[in-house]
Amino acid sequence: FPFQRKIIELCKKENPETIIILGGPLVTSVPELLMKNTLADYAVIGEGELTLIELADYLAGNKYSQKVHEIDGLAWKDQTGKVIINKPRQQMESLDAIPFQDLSVWERFNGEKIPEIYLSTTRGCPHACSFCYRAMPKYREKSVEKVKEEIKYLSKYNFKHAWINDLTFNVDDNRSLHLLDEAFSAYRFSWNSFNRVTNVNIEVLNKMKEKGCDIILYGFEAISQNILNSYRKGITQNDMINAIMLTREAGIKVGGLFIIGAPEE
Repeated sequence: FPFQRKIIELCKKENPETIIILGGPLVTSVPELLMKNTLADYAVIGEGELTLIELADYLAGNKYSQKVHEIDGLAWKDQTGKVIINKPRQQMESLDAIPFQDLSVWERFNGEKIPEIYLSTTRGCPHACSFCYRAMPKYREKSVEKVKEEIKYLSKYNFKHAWINDLTFNVDDNRSLHLLDEAFSAYRFSWNSFNRVTNVNIEVLNKMKEKGCDIILYGFEAISQNILNSYRKGITQNDMINAIMLTREAGIKVGGLFIIGAPEE
C-alpha cells in the first residue's frame, strides 16, 4: 500500500491529467480503503479483461460505451471525490476466451531472447484457507488445447523458463498428466509451480520432472498443527513430509512458502 500510494503521487505530480487505474488482489480486497487514501481515479475489481475494455471505451468517449456507473466490477470517484463501488462482475466462465499476451508492447521483448515468462493454466482455487484473499475465488481451467496453443505462441519469444502462476497446480491428477503430455511437449523449457502438499502423486511428479519442472513451491505456511488448523489449511506435518520425500524421489527441487506472524504464534 505505501508503494502504491507513493508511485501514484509521483505519476500525478509528473502529469496531473494522468488517469490512474488500479487492479489486482489488494484493491479488490479493500477497494474503498485504497481509493480513499490514494489519488487513483478508478479500480478494476476482480478479473480485469472485460471491465477494462468497457472502461477504456468510456474514457475514449465512445458514444456507444456504457456509463461509468453501469460498468460492473469498477470502483471510481465522482466529482466530489466520493468513492463509488459498482456491482461485482461475474467471473468468466471460459478461460479459453482470453487472448494471448502481446509481449511486444514491452521493448525488451523485441528481438531479444527472453529468460523467463509467466503463464497460467487455471484461475482461482478450490480450497478456502483463512489467510488467502482470492480475487477470483471460483476455480476454472483453461483447456489443454488452449494451453498448448499459448505455449506455442509464446515460444516465438525464445523464453527459457516459465513461472506457472496457478495457485495450485496439482488439483486434478488426470488433468495434470494430460496437460503435461500434450501442452508441455509443444516447446522445451524449465518451469516452477505452486503445489499443495496433499494429493501429491509420484506418477505426476515424475512426469513433471520429465517435462522440465525445476522446483515445486509448496504452501507449507506453518509447522505447528494448531496454526495450520487456525488457517483452515487442511494439511498435517505428515502431508508435508510425504510431499518432500516424493518430490525429492522424482528429482525435483523442493521450495517452501511460509507465513510468519500468525495471530496464534
